[in-house]
Amino acid sequence: MKKMKKIMIWGSNLFLDVLFDLKKGYICTADNCSFKLSTKFIVDNFSMKSLSSEKASNMILKALKIDNQYNSAIIELGSVDMLNILKNNEKLDDFKNNLSQIIAALKYFEIKPYLVTLCPIDPIKYKLKYELDSSVDDIILIHKRINKVIKELASKYEVELIDDNKTISKNKYSYLSDDGNSINAYGHSLLEAMVSRKIV
Repeated sequence: MKKMKKIMIWGSNLFLDVLFDLKKGYICTADNCSFKLSTKFIVDNFSMKSLSSEKASNMILKALKIDNQYNSAIIELGSVDMLNILKNNEKLDDFKNNLSQIIAALKYFEIKPYLVTLCPIDPIKYKLKYELDSSVDDIILIHKRINKVIKELASKYEVELIDDNKTISKNKYSYLSDDGNSINAYGHSLLEAMVSRKIV
């Protein structure tokens, strides 16, 4: 029997074990991407809502000292960093440097990184949700810049890119949750299919 691949996931949005429902808020569900992937791979999901690139960098290094026997690592960061940047608590270069360090560490242990872009957002709902002083134009700009960094690093370090932003943008309101910056059950099915096609 073919041995199942072992994957670690580090995310702050798309791979959380919750979905957003307008009436119920955030609810735990099995109908998400990480659960769907666990039927095909051995999955260790370290995702959390508060996972910035800086925190992820520190946690990944600690985790790899305990267990570095992974085939692949899905890195879906930027959501927390985006909010920090909009609140002037972080610079875009900080995100870039942290993500570079993560890629380097994974490559050192011969773990194949897969970088995931930020999913599309509804900037008006995003602004209201986080009570931001930033303009809608600024929110759109930072979102684009973070995705640009992710794509540039994927190209620079020759790692796989999962561009969910591009795919979901084609029909984003079918895949976005009511909060305007996370994905619904349809979005999770789409993401799972995208990841499964990459990791074979």
